[in-house]
Amino acid sequence: MVIIVLICLLAFQQTAHADSSFMIGGYQTVTGQDAGLYSESPTRQKIDLSGTWHVSIDGGEFRPVDVPSAYDGVGELTYERTFEIPQGLFGDTAFRLVAYGINYSTEVEINGISIGSYSGGYTSSSFPISKDVLRVGENTIRILVHNFLRTRDTLPIKAQMWTPKNYGGIFRDIYILVTPGTTVLEKEIRTTFLDGYSVAEMEVDVVLGQQTGTVDDLQTDPAATAATVYHISVEVIDRVRGTVLAQSQRRQASFENGNTVRTSVQVIARNPRLWSPGQPDLYTVSIILYKDGYEHDRKNVIYGFRDIEIRDGSIYLNGQLFRARGITYHEYHPERGSALSYEDLERDVALMKIANINLVRVAFHPPHPYLLNLFNRYGMMCMIEIPAVNIPGAIIKFETFKATARNYLEKMIERDRHHPSVLAWGIGDNLEMPHS
Repeated sequence: MVIIVLICLLAFQQTAHADSSFMIGGYQTVTGQDAGLYSESPTRQKIDLSGTWHVSIDGGEFRPVDVPSAYDGVGELTYERTFEIPQGLFGDTAFRLVAYGINYSTEVEINGISIGSYSGGYTSSSFPISKDVLRVGENTIRILVHNFLRTRDTLPIKAQMWTPKNYGGIFRDIYILVTPGTTVLEKEIRTTFLDGYSVAEMEVDVVLGQQTGTVDDLQTDPAATAATVYHISVEVIDRVRGTVLAQSQRRQASFENGNTVRTSVQVIARNPRLWSPGQPDLYTVSIILYKDGYEHDRKNVIYGFRDIEIRDGSIYLNGQLFRARGITYHEYHPERGSALSYEDLERDVALMKIANINLVRVAFHPPHPYLLNLFNRYGMMCMIEIPAVNIPGAIIKFETFKATARNYLEKMIERDRHHPSVLAWGIGDNLEMPHS
């Protein structure tokens, strides 16, 4: 009987692979301040790459497919499409390809030139695109996706019994982010509360730089920046009222001693409204780069003032005991697989709110960035985790596996660390720990 069941399972798995198909997501990249990543601003815009692509499976003929979409199968996929860049964007600008989810390993070419590769489909990735790769008018992008998993050094590992399905392909947003040439590259925000939460001291670490030269080369041109004066400041803007809650002084940023500038800006916010599931108040932290006195770049970050601590085994949010009413959520749709639409995600979160849920564990992999944005706005804490599921102890011992897991965890935390809704980071589910 057991042998018959196993044979049936194997036959079903082979049939499923033979009948591989695409589960269409059916949405375009969201714009505005509630975007998942990289909100637009007066100095930043997106070239949306969702829509119709052409795909070849394992070297076969190309056929049209809508992106985002989840590929229900295992194989090598080659995606191609063209996109337009108008003449007006080829000034003092920089370009970056942003993908929220491509499974599993990815190689990207634009106009026949490689711009980068990465592995791990559920964390977002981005690649700087040198201007010498692009051209005014029509450009061609080609993405090679390998949806093959291994047992020792991929996450998730090659399918074990009862593990969740691992969809492949370009299953989340993909676009080109256009910023000024000299731009805000990275940010880190730390907040300390004083006087019973009436004062918030913010420390904003910023990295500035310019994308020029060859691919993956982030640097500044000393000759071009020698006579240019840059300053940086930070504003904390009330999202409801549109007023400025706090503003730092402008600090000069000098590129004289290197290709990038690392600086820290202090902001004092008085009487901020605290974020909590019962009152999810949000602010926009704007990091503003000035060039010769004029606003040159503005990077917006959605932010919530909240304080979390663990005391005597209990969670305290803003000094109050947090009583969780939680569920486990699987980012899955029966018709779209892992390529959920924005409407699907918001409908699910709205139902959670109606059910009085205030804590959500997103199971088995990092979620779409827009889901975290919804948690921020609706008022729900969440726990998110890397896709380490049902891992035997013998595999955990391998250094290659540990390195992959550590890298995945770092990417997840770096991407989502500023969401007020995130309560905890998970290292996996059902791990057989071989040692402490």
